[in-house]
Amino acid sequence: MQIFSKLFIDAASYIEESEYWTYLILYLFKGDRFYLVGFANTYDFFLEFARKRRRISQFVILPPFQRRGHGNQLIKILYETAKADPQCTEITVEEPAPEFQLMRLNYEVQVVLNEIGHILFRDLQSGLVSSVVDYEKLRIPRSLIEEVRKHEKICMEELYRVFELIKYALIDRSKEEIVHNFKKDLYHRMTRTTFIDYNQVIKCRQIYVKGEKSLHFSLIRSRSRRRDIMQADGFTSDEACKFDRS
Repeated sequence: MQIFSKLFIDAASYIEESEYWTYLILYLFKGDRFYLVGFANTYDFFLEFARKRRRISQFVILPPFQRRGHGNQLIKILYETAKADPQCTEITVEEPAPEFQLMRLNYEVQVVLNEIGHILFRDLQSGLVSSVVDYEKLRIPRSLIEEVRKHEKICMEELYRVFELIKYALIDRSKEEIVHNFKKDLYHRMTRTTFIDYNQVIKCRQIYVKGEKSLHFSLIRSRSRRRDIMQADGFTSDEACKFDRS
């Protein structure tokens, strides 16, 4: 079955059997036959005793069965199995494709709205948010975000993106002041993340110079982001690739 990974996923590689891998296979039973619809696999990273992060590595829905809701069903199962595992703290995705990211966000927005939608809309007037006073009511306390993260196993960076999508859907985009406030909040969040990554790259450069190259994986998890920031900070592409292979 791994041949489908090579056919439908760019730069996919074969997976060696291990107790840390989990495989989910989606079949369609029609008549007296079973049809392979798609599959997904996840890998568990143990953070410390009795705590682990689950990462979706490969996710494929075969072309004849796409755009029929099978992907949403499979991703729902992935999240529900993570929620049922008391050791799992969050579920992430390894370099998601744009189509998968849209599907993932669609599912996560529905989950968050079902979880705390009544809180989000409790103090809002009917219709779109068109005043600064109502816009301030859309600010979500970090304690509430943390509560959703723990219950739904959605990583914090992804949760911020979900709340921004919900906020963007609720604001009156014809009001210049409201749109400006939304852009400012978005800019602050993205800038804060960029500065954090930049500081991590400085640490990586110091570690790289010292020869302790194996520690860089604990500092920046996204390989593509790590390479982009390293090159922006003066690393050549060859150095960045060498750094990743270490």
